[in-house]
Amino acid sequence: MSLLEKIRGWLEVERGITTRLWFGIRDYFRIHAGNGDPNGVVNAPTGSFYGRHDVGQMWVNTSPNPGGSTWERCCPSPSSFVKSAFDEVQVDTQVASGVFVDLLTVNISTGAGFLLIDTSFSPALGPTPGGVFAANVYFRILLDGVAERGAAVGPFTAPGTISEPQAGAITLRRPVAPGPHTVKLQWRTTVGLTMFIRPVGAGVDKEHASLLVEEVLA
Repeated sequence: MSLLEKIRGWLEVERGITTRLWFGIRDYFRIHAGNGDPNGVVNAPTGSFYGRHDVGQMWVNTSPNPGGSTWERCCPSPSSFVKSAFDEVQVDTQVASGVFVDLLTVNISTGAGFLLIDTSFSPALGPTPGGVFAANVYFRILLDGVAERGAAVGPFTAPGTISEPQAGAITLRRPVAPGPHTVKLQWRTTVGLTMFIRPVGAGVDKEHASLLVEEVLA
């Protein structure tokens, strides 16, 4: 029977409240605990465990060398959620651009796993020159500089004034390697027109943009 097959017990996590660990062979293992990843834990015997109470995640040291540290994730929590980062438009914003420009940016450092990316937006457009003119506002998600998915909102018509807003959203899931990652929401429209997101002024309760990024294990 392998070492991992000898593990009897389970991990129960009440996220943000408590973590309790039971092992039928607890005397056989050393248990470490902390708030970061286990890479800084050295001289841990092979087969010892490292637990993070804040995310309900455990690692096992699989190094074949006494005192070595080769930590691998194991024993996932009932929830695969690890952490999140968020950004939103908080001030009235207007841009006239026919090419994609940054609107929101989220930076997050992860382990090996996945990112869930959710964004929603409700821009206005205008005023359009020369009377009624139909145009779209385009959005896209960049992950580490690579365009992943886009959406168009519209068409808008704004004869001599700013249009009423229209809403859209983008959701995607992508695998990521351990390390820092940057997620951006960009927008553009037809050359000569101006895009608006005004959560404070004239567009309060109507215009917004937000970007939520979550690290998950599966």
